[in-house]
Amino acid sequence: AAVPPDLIERRISLVATIGAVVVFLLFALIAPAGFPSFDEWKYFGIGYNIWAGRGLTTVFGSEFLLHGPIWSAIVTLPHVLFGTDSAAWGRILNGLSGATIVALSAWFGWRIRPAAGALAAIAMVGILYLHDQSRTARLDVPAAAFALLYVAVGIEALRRNSVRWAIAAGAIFAFGFLIKEIDLPFIPIPFFASVLWGLSWVVIGRISAWTV
Repeated sequence: AAVPPDLIERRISLVATIGAVVVFLLFALIAPAGFPSFDEWKYFGIGYNIWAGRGLTTVFGSEFLLHGPIWSAIVTLPHVLFGTDSAAWGRILNGLSGATIVALSAWFGWRIRPAAGALAAIAMVGILYLHDQSRTARLDVPAAAFALLYVAVGIEALRRNSVRWAIAAGAIFAFGFLIKEIDLPFIPIPFFASVLWGLSWVVIGRISAWTV
């Protein structure tokens, strides 16, 4: 029997999406990393001070309250525990975050049709800014990954009318917000989408309450 065209599209799109994620990771692995910027060293210094019990302070002793503490703490913890390179650890986390963004772009596009998801993933690999930022130890790409993951999980929570998924979405957002506050404008996106679907306001209210 002939394979249905839509099944062929799904299979090809899945292979293309996986290939895009793999290529992105290979690029991040092969391309040489630059010397850590002053911005990266700033987060390292704050993280070392956090683990030394001096709180959110820079190496100059001044308080740093512009961003949450999570990234500085995470990126320096392996160095504090095992003496590993904070810059290398940060680049690993950024590379994985960049690959997550590529995969999530495919997920969003897939909701239109599989081919759109594959094209979205391939297009994200071609965005040089994402690739360049993913080879640093900065917090921008991880924050973006958590913002998009929150939107995806939030949409699924509404689609499934699931309290568990709503709680997961809220936890993901909270973690991403503690990396960088830029995630804040993403809060209403799943609920705006559900209004466009014509979802019951009872369901929207229930899921949004659990998400909060």
